[in-house]
Amino acid sequence: MPAERKLPGPAYLYDTGGFSMEGYCGFFLLPGEDELAIVDTGPSVTVDRVFDAIEEQGFSPEDVTDILPTHIHLDHAGATWRLLEECPNARAHIHENGIAFLTDPELVGKLMTSVEAAVGSERFPQYGTLQPIDVDRTRSIAGGETVAFGGRELELVDAPGHAPHQYNVFDLEASVLYVGDAAGIRCEGRPLLMTTPPPAFDLEAWRDTLDELEALEPDHVALTHFNVVDGAHLATFRGDLEAWVDRIRELRAEGHPFDETVQRLMKEYDAGLEVYDEATFRHEVRMNTRGVWDWLDEQG
Repeated sequence: MPAERKLPGPAYLYDTGGFSMEGYCGFFLLPGEDELAIVDTGPSVTVDRVFDAIEEQGFSPEDVTDILPTHIHLDHAGATWRLLEECPNARAHIHENGIAFLTDPELVGKLMTSVEAAVGSERFPQYGTLQPIDVDRTRSIAGGETVAFGGRELELVDAPGHAPHQYNVFDLEASVLYVGDAAGIRCEGRPLLMTTPPPAFDLEAWRDTLDELEALEPDHVALTHFNVVDGAHLATFRGDLEAWVDRIRELRAEGHPFDETVQRLMKEYDAGLEVYDEATFRHEVRMNTRGVWDWLDEQG
C-alpha cells in the first residue's frame, strides 16, 4: 500500500480507507533513523492499513516508539489501543483533557456511547471497537512538550476549539504542522467541510488556537482529512469558519429550526454531494451544524 503523499521531514500520509471512501481519513508515519512515530491512527477497524504502512517503510511494530493521536475522537485515536498491543516499545501521547477516556474502563464506555449518539447507529460500526489502554504506556499532554525520537524532535501545541482535548504536532525543522481537525476537512479535489461537532465546539478558543498556529508560520499544513496544503490554508480556513458560524447564526435569527437549517446548508454546499460519499457528506453537514447550533444556544 503506497503512501498518498511524501512530506518534508520526511513523513508519509497514508489512507485508512475508512468511512466508505478513499481519500477521506488518514494517518501519518514519521520515520527517524531507527525509530518510527505515528500521528493519528484512524479507527480500530482500519488498523491493518497502519501495520501494512509500517512494513512498507521498512520498519516493524517493535520500532514504533511514539503514537500521537491529536485528539480522542475515534477517527484520530481509535486504533491507539490496537497499536499499543502490537508495538511493545511505544507510548501514546494523549491530551490531558482526554486521557481518562482512553484509559478508564468506565469512561471508555461513556465515550463509545457518546460517539454512537453523535454519529448514529448506522454509521457507528465504522468507528470500530475501543478497549482501555494501560495508563503507564501513556504521556499526558497539556501543550508545550516535545517528543524526541530517532534523531528528530516534534513540538506539541495545545489546540482547543474543535475539541478541548486536541493538540497539534509541529515539526519545526521540516516546517510541517499536523493539525488534526483544527483546520477543517479539505480532501484532495473536494470542497472544504467544517469540523465543528458537538459537544465541545468553542469558537473563541478556536480563534486563539488559529492565532497560535499561524504564529508558527508553517510552510506545510498536514490535514488528517485528507491533504497536505501550504501554510496559507490556516488564514483561509479562519475566514471559512467565521462564515460558517455566521451563516448558521443568520438562519437561526430568521427563525429556521435546526432540521430546516441543515437542509438549507446541504443545498448551499451541494457541490460536496458530487465528490464525497453521500452518507458521509450528509453526516458531516448535520453533525457540524449541530455543534455550532448548541454553542450558539450556550451563548444565549
